[in-house]
This record gives sequence, C-alpha cells and structure tokens, in this order.
Amino acid sequence: MKTKLIALLLTSLWLNNLQAQKSDTTVVKAPRLQYGGMQQLGLVFNERNSSTAFLISNGLRFGRFYTGIGADIIFNRRANYYYYYNDNNFNLTAVYADGRYYINKRKNFFAKAAMGFNCIPHNLGSSNTYSYKKMLGYYGGIGIGFKARLGKEVFYTFEVNYTLRQTRYNHTYTNFRSEKQTDKFNLQQSALMINMGLEIF
Repeated sequence: MKTKLIALLLTSLWLNNLQAQKSDTTVVKAPRLQYGGMQQLGLVFNERNSSTAFLISNGLRFGRFYTGIGADIIFNRRANYYYYYNDNNFNLTAVYADGRYYINKRKNFFAKAAMGFNCIPHNLGSSNTYSYKKMLGYYGGIGIGFKARLGKEVFYTFEVNYTLRQTRYNHTYTNFRSEKQTDKFNLQQSALMINMGLEIF
C-alpha cells in the first residue's frame, strides 16, 4: 500500500512538473525577410529659408534592421530669374542608401542613417551668353523617429533628421570685357528635416 502511495505521489509530481514546463515555454518566432517601403512629406529648415520635400524609400526588413534605396526632392521657391543671384533658387534631389534600426521589441522607435549623392534635377537654362554645368554632390543624414499602427501592415511614421547636402555647378558667361568666364559653385548646406508619412510592411 505504501509503495502504491509513493508511486502515485511521484507520478503526480512528474505530471505537475511537465505541465509547468509547458506553461513556461515561450514560442519565439524566427525573424523573416519582409519587403516594404515608406512615403513621406517633409519640412526642411536651413539657415536661410524653409522648403517642402517629398521622400520615398523601398527595401527589405529583417528583424530589427531595415535597408533600402531612398530618394527625396526639395521644392525651393525661386525668387530670381538668374540662379547665381541666390543659391537656394533651384530644386534639389538626393538618392541614397537608407538604413534603420528599430530600437525596442515593439519596433515602434528607430534610429536611421542615409548616405548618397545630391543633384539639381531640372534644366538651369542656357543662351549664347551663359550656360550652366551641373555636377553631383554628396548627401548624408541621421535621425530618430517613431511609428504607430494604422492597419495590419500600415503604420504612421514621424521623424526628425539632421541632413548635410552638397550642391555643385559651374556658371559660364560672357563678362563685361566680352570674355568667357566660369564661376565654380560648391555649396554645402545643413538642415533640419521633419518627415511625416506612411510605412507599409
């Protein structure tokens, strides 16, 4: 009788221990590769003026990491007919590698970095007396942001970024001595960029 009681007690303890192990087991989902992108509107504030921007980025996310290709266009107000009167008259476009790291487990806070090149996207005009030559410049930026879920795979995003972009071009014209003269411009501009938009994964 005593042996049966001991066997029953041991069986009960073993079943309780097995049940506790099952309840403590946490199912860890393996990270999967996801394709997605972001579309945003931005406000750009530099030391001279403010402007608006449109940004797009598409790429792959794996776990907490995202990497992709992005592009933006800065819409600057043109105040003067001749561009060399004001170096903020032209629109600008940057194409860059976009990287993000989602800081917490919920992936709603992130840090980001971008690096690429900047250019003037439109025609600057020319005539018999003057012409422009556009060249590529560098572009870089760092920032932080957060996102909030709007749907199953749609999120609202908000970012604050610090950017640095270089704009290069040459202006060739006929000067007052009827000689051809070329002025070389190498403009480096830092700005605060605030972006809002959608992230779809």
